[in-house]
Amino acid sequence: MRILVIQSGPIDTLVQSTPLLENLNQKFPDIRIDIIIHPDNQEFFDHHPFIKTSISWDKAQVYRNALKLVNQLNKQTYDYIFNLETSTAAGLLTYLLKGKIKIGFRPNLFSFACKYKMNRQQTETENIYNKLLTPIFKPDELKPTVYPDDRNFHLVKRYKKEPYICISPVRHNAMNKDKVESWTQFIRSMSTEFNVYLLGHINDWEDCEILVYSSNPNKVYNFAGKLTLLEIAALLKDANDNFLNNPGLRSIAEAINASVNDRNIQQAS
Repeated sequence: MRILVIQSGPIDTLVQSTPLLENLNQKFPDIRIDIIIHPDNQEFFDHHPFIKTSISWDKAQVYRNALKLVNQLNKQTYDYIFNLETSTAAGLLTYLLKGKIKIGFRPNLFSFACKYKMNRQQTETENIYNKLLTPIFKPDELKPTVYPDDRNFHLVKRYKKEPYICISPVRHNAMNKDKVESWTQFIRSMSTEFNVYLLGHINDWEDCEILVYSSNPNKVYNFAGKLTLLEIAALLKDANDNFLNNPGLRSIAEAINASVNDRNIQQAS
């Protein structure tokens, strides 16, 4: 059996999608699972225990690269295609791909391509993506998973020689002056006791660099855009504390049972 999953959203939605993958693997241990993800998340499934292939796709450029991707994937026919998104781009991709049974959410312009269409209504205890499995079997309510391996832990080992905390100060957009001042005060106070590692996307590097030099350059380090997602997971795992304004990094920390502290995030963000 061969299954394709489409989830090209941001990293927090990708992490929240992993219970669906885990359920599929538990139910059908001999299946092949391929997954389409955003280019920013490409290394998330490196050395994964059961995901065979992760395929990079930027839906923002759907008309430029969709046909190339379709031609590549339509060399085989999938038994199941799960579209975990509601975007028109992902719906179009689902429509064009070869699959015996397609399952997705409504509303979607191309939801007619899916044999089973599920409503995106969620209870507090329910994983929204698991709903797509219910036409096939009853899924277990599993927690999200992230799989940093020994290589990831080895690469960040040198940063763990002294007590440290991790901070992702940027949420979505560049920080204004008030946010910079608030984070600077907080980081300066924490750097008296810990090394402080600033995390984020490569686009966050400049904001993080400002925080380094406005707080304590001898104890604050800018790792924005310098570590892979799995290396970040390995770093978060053993931190004395994590202050994560970035929802994707927060999802990763929660999935690996790392410390997540809400203190100061609201006033600093």
